[in-house]
Amino acid sequence: MKTSKHYSNLYAAVSIPVIVARQMIFWTIIACLFMAVSCGSSSNSDSLQIGELPEAEYCGAEAPELELATADPFADLRYQEPAADLVSPFEACEAAYDELMSSRVACDLVSGRRTLLVSQQGEDDPRWQTDSFDDLFSNIQTAIDDANHCDTIIVRPGTYQEYLRIADKDVQIFSDTWNEDATSEDGNERVDSYTAENIDLLHYYETGERNVVKSQQTYRKPLKRTVRTILQGGGFEEGPTLGETISIVDGDASDPNAGCGNRRPMVDFVAGTTRNTIFDGFIVTLMPQQDHTIPGHGHTLQNRGGSPIIRHNVIFNNGSTGVGVHANFIDTTPLTPSCDSDPSLEQETFSNGDYRNSNVQYRPVPLIYDNISYQNNGLGLGNNHYSCAVMINNEAFWNAVPGEEDALQSPGIGTRHGAKPYLEYNIVYENAWTGIAVHQGYLQPASECADNPQTCNHIDERTQAVVLNNIVFDNGFGETAIENQGGIGLDGVGLPDEPVLVKGNIVYASHVTGIGVRNEYAGEARGFVMDDTYAQIIGNTVFSNANQGIGCKGSENGTSHCSVVGNDTYWNTGAGIAFNESSSGNMLNNVTACNSQAGITTLKTENEITIVNNIAYFNVLAGIIDPGLEHDYNLLSGNNDQAVVCVDPQAEACMKKQYGVENGGSEPGSHDIFVDPLFNSPLQYDYTLQSTSPCIDAGTDISSYTSDWVMQGSAFDCGSHEM
Repeated sequence: MKTSKHYSNLYAAVSIPVIVARQMIFWTIIACLFMAVSCGSSSNSDSLQIGELPEAEYCGAEAPELELATADPFADLRYQEPAADLVSPFEACEAAYDELMSSRVACDLVSGRRTLLVSQQGEDDPRWQTDSFDDLFSNIQTAIDDANHCDTIIVRPGTYQEYLRIADKDVQIFSDTWNEDATSEDGNERVDSYTAENIDLLHYYETGERNVVKSQQTYRKPLKRTVRTILQGGGFEEGPTLGETISIVDGDASDPNAGCGNRRPMVDFVAGTTRNTIFDGFIVTLMPQQDHTIPGHGHTLQNRGGSPIIRHNVIFNNGSTGVGVHANFIDTTPLTPSCDSDPSLEQETFSNGDYRNSNVQYRPVPLIYDNISYQNNGLGLGNNHYSCAVMINNEAFWNAVPGEEDALQSPGIGTRHGAKPYLEYNIVYENAWTGIAVHQGYLQPASECADNPQTCNHIDERTQAVVLNNIVFDNGFGETAIENQGGIGLDGVGLPDEPVLVKGNIVYASHVTGIGVRNEYAGEARGFVMDDTYAQIIGNTVFSNANQGIGCKGSENGTSHCSVVGNDTYWNTGAGIAFNESSSGNMLNNVTACNSQAGITTLKTENEITIVNNIAYFNVLAGIIDPGLEHDYNLLSGNNDQAVVCVDPQAEACMKKQYGVENGGSEPGSHDIFVDPLFNSPLQYDYTLQSTSPCIDAGTDISSYTSDWVMQGSAFDCGSHEM
């Protein structure tokens, strides 16, 4: 990843004194954001239960949650407009953006651009009568077909039952800012209380009945013009044409509205579409159910080689992924899947025998922001083959494949198959699989790919991502493989000099690990791109998860390399930070507090892990359990049933117990200290240091441990962080 021309380098050097100052500001905001839920009594038993914690006097009596509806720490940034040329910071993405934007005439250079009006009222519409438009249409697709390159289309309030396709030109489609009777231009105001309804989606597909299971207000506030301008697939009919929405010719398989298990997208941004195309301000709902096993199945807002700006939309109750981003390919093969229920409804799609990057025609670089995507049949937002999408400030929740949560992809935001997205400030929760998933992907080639790579799904680029400042919680309710569950999950991704960056996120209430790094989708001998996984986990806040706070685990396919720096991990049921089998890397400047097992553990990895400048505070088991010798300059206090200050803090018994020597840990480092770190307010989960903290000037320069962190100044405080 090179320094992007669109923003500063995300891997820049960091100064600890600057970090400390930022940390103080951050936690002044964060400290009051949490509400309480009950927890059990403390215990040192090996069979710990969720919520068993030591010393409520020091940890607090109740486990923390973030009351996001009233105390969003990123609230001031939620509705800022990103730069229109913001690109994911990887060379391939920047090159794809430059090539794409030079392929068509830029809109500001197009003369004679028109503004077209779409209204179901026709010439009686007051906007047509009182304002200046170049032409009038009764439906959106007709306006798109008539539009010239870079024309603008304004869509009046109403419900439009149609599919849209934008090809061979760029058009800008906006819902109208004026209300239904054109008496108020209030469309860019926010709706204070938009309510999302969770329906029994499987029952809906089977019967057409829309039964509401639960409802809640969204955290993001949509625009008024969005909620009154609806693109709908409604008109449900039961039977083999399940999800039929528009009049079709019976038995005519060429009718694009018919089909069996495979139908076209609700909005299709055809390959070659650039960011001069804008789709802005619509509810998009009730797309027909898709057969996810058929290649080329549609997505609700589909970008197969398309790169529009998609913003201010609400996308829900659709039969496929809410927003799907894929490359398109030069060479494909026509395919007509059989339709057992009615052969006349067989519909042509395509298969692809060559998924190498040399067969990519357009690598998509869309900008997707300020959207709400919920309860779609698949992912909320998906990055597949070579996607370079930028996804900022979206909300994704309740996404799942009903009845098949264990088998078919259902993360809130998914990334795989050589994709390289930039994900920031998204709110992701209550999805069947991982909240944010960054995987190499399931469809990697088997051993025969080495003999004939053109006959198998060979993705020959590593999946990469930048994951910044997202709020991710309560994900992983589906019964699926462990690598598909959790808050933020990485697997078989990253490069040695460009690890996946997971920075500044708030992750809590995951059904398994909060941030989990694994290596199941790797191994050159198995046909994958590389053997190992590479990740930087920096400056995250990770708490109240049902397993480890942060976990790093490799596999027989290769090692997971994790640099875990400057995180706060607390009140997790497992360890705060754990390096498990076949993992490697370092843990620097972290705070691990009040976890139901150890604060930090490396018992299960065979590699030497550097553990420096950390604070382990009142964890149920030892503060640090590390059989290696590369730990020092850490502060341990109150762990393993030890008082805040031992009778003699440097007594051998005090030190050894907090280092878990009796549980397989080795002796403390010569510069470790065993006293109260003097946090500002640990009962409010504020782990910044008081001015008299013994940590100040007690840490060590960590630049010798990793070249990615060049320390400046003379003060190196244990536990100091916040990037």
